[in-house]
Amino acid sequence: MARTCRTRRRSSPANGPLTRNGVWRLVKGLMAAVGLDPRYATHSCRHTYATHLYRASGGDIEVVQEQLGHANVKTTTIYAKVTKEDKLKAANALAKTDQEAHRKQTAPARWPKRTPPNTQSIAESSPPCA
Repeated sequence: MARTCRTRRRSSPANGPLTRNGVWRLVKGLMAAVGLDPRYATHSCRHTYATHLYRASGGDIEVVQEQLGHANVKTTTIYAKVTKEDKLKAANALAKTDQEAHRKQTAPARWPKRTPPNTQSIAESSPPCA
């Protein structure tokens, strides 16, 4: 029985839709061309994108969830890495807010300034005597 030769399916816009494997090969080739470690691949790029999007959105995990197409936000938290730097920044912001609130509570009460009484004397304001 003769063995038929399988042709390798190429995935490019010219030959049809780009497949998942086609994207993987494309990214691997580009990473090798610029001298990046071949261990990194499309999934590493996805994690990196999620982390940068998380930071750029000010920590809005729902924005990242929507962009990555996740049904459950728990899945998204795996992608959006929270670094020590992010945690420290959040803790400092919380401490600053707490200090400002404490300062407002302990500040002495300030009364509105009194307007000076009318400095015009009675003699000046009354009509001259006849």
